[in-house]
Amino acid sequence: MPAFISGFIQEFGPVTAFFLTTVWADFMTGVAVLVGSTVLSVFWGAYSSKRIPWFAVVAGSSVIVTGLITLANDNPRWIIAEYTLSNAVFAAAMLGGTWLGYLPMKPLFAPLFAITDYAWRTLATRWGWVFLAGALGSELTWLLLGEAWWAYYRFFSAGVFLLFGLWQFRLARRERLPDATRWGLRR
Repeated sequence: MPAFISGFIQEFGPVTAFFLTTVWADFMTGVAVLVGSTVLSVFWGAYSSKRIPWFAVVAGSSVIVTGLITLANDNPRWIIAEYTLSNAVFAAAMLGGTWLGYLPMKPLFAPLFAITDYAWRTLATRWGWVFLAGALGSELTWLLLGEAWWAYYRFFSAGVFLLFGLWQFRLARRERLPDATRWGLRR
């Protein structure tokens, strides 16, 4: 399976399964499917890449733990809070790290991208604001519209994050290092 397709399935398979199950069944069944598909996604990522995908392990672990707590307590607030808090934490890490002079995305994604420090700083700032918007949108959707609408928000926000991420390849292309591909990826 091509790496791009495998990565796409790993990233968007669990949230798509959650959304479709929530629409066809109910929210709690969707959470159970989200937990199971996240476990499979993390293991598939490790198997297919022959390395531990640390970002997926950390993000996936929080989904798995809060998903299990949601199911055990029959309370959707846990999984919703996880999404809100993880976006808020990523926003704080990106914006705070950049403000303190760090390049917070570089240690996570340097094996994939060969780009300048200016590009790393710009990416961290942009992603910080997107994560902040994601956290605010998540909380407002749940508070104002409820858990059913939050499932829609969660699914469509994944699409927005995907489109935003693809848009960042323009920056990677412009700020690539000499040994990178034309899109700023490592050879």
